[in-house]
Amino acid sequence: MGKRGPKPTPTAVRKARGTDRPDERATHEPTPRAGLPSCPDGLDRRGQAVWDWLIPELESMGILAGCDRNMLERYCEMMSQWHECIAVVRERGSCYEVLKGDGSVQYASARPEASQALKLDTALQRIEAQFGLSPSARTRIEVPQDKDTVGDGKAKFFKVVS
Repeated sequence: MGKRGPKPTPTAVRKARGTDRPDERATHEPTPRAGLPSCPDGLDRRGQAVWDWLIPELESMGILAGCDRNMLERYCEMMSQWHECIAVVRERGSCYEVLKGDGSVQYASARPEASQALKLDTALQRIEAQFGLSPSARTRIEVPQDKDTVGDGKAKFFKVVS
């Protein structure tokens, strides 16, 4: 039997939320090596486009580690498949007619791509929640506002001399 209750919140997320306490139970939590994961070779064109968009976003949020590569690869692959399913549903509709032997309509059935898109959507939402890629997941993370990062962002790169 698996462990009961909600999954523990990682220390980095608790610190970002401002809710980290020294008396937390997970005192020996492993710290992943810093760095960006490399893009997997097996991704198709659409999956690589998702990867190229996603990695800078997660890096800017400060929650990316090299060991996240496998989960991110699955996310990019599922996102590519979801787009394929949605393209079929847009082109052919979410249902199709099953005909009798005489050519009349017996019943309408859901297109397999429509149900697959729903399954992929559920899996994608789970991963998005873990990486803070939904508006509700981001509301739980607090990012301190440094006076150099507020405004148009130029102060990060250029020191303003008065």
